[in-house]
Amino acid sequence: MKRHILNNLKRMILLVGIVFFVSCENNIDKIKLITDIDKRPSATAENIVVNYTKNGRLEMKLFAPLLEQYSWNKDAPYNEFKKGIKVLFYSEEGELQSTLNADYAKYYMNKKLWEVRDNVEMINPDGDKLTTNLMYADENSQKMYSDEYVKITTQDGTEISGKRGFISNFDFTEYSFKNVSGIINVKENK
Repeated sequence: MKRHILNNLKRMILLVGIVFFVSCENNIDKIKLITDIDKRPSATAENIVVNYTKNGRLEMKLFAPLLEQYSWNKDAPYNEFKKGIKVLFYSEEGELQSTLNADYAKYYMNKKLWEVRDNVEMINPDGDKLTTNLMYADENSQKMYSDEYVKITTQDGTEISGKRGFISNFDFTEYSFKNVSGIINVKENK
């Protein structure tokens, strides 16, 4: 009887050892990720809505399914929006002015600089639609800019594009290009 219990105990120990051995993994990247505090978010939030106001007036409203804040490095803290953002810009009268959508965004807190990329789309009050894969928005200068390909399509179908040197104000009502090309629709007078 004791021998039977001892054999069962040996089998269990062997089984636990095999399971432990098989489940152990020496993936150095995973170990570093777990132990390196700078690579993990200091705070995380889901389904956020942020209202940006100035003197009690709503200027922007930001929506994001996921926000990860990385503030461990005091010299370069940032917020990352890995699942994208949607931003609504409002006029001084409180009217919806422009919209911005992107599949990814990053906000550099010390620089007050936004980086939006991957399927960036912005629509202004005139219905002009901007598309690009990379755009920066600088809160200090109140300018948006890109050195990547940018295309603007107006409501009448006019297409303007540029490969380098796009710059705009924050609500995308005034903009300019360097190295511009495009297709302009002209209505014929009869």
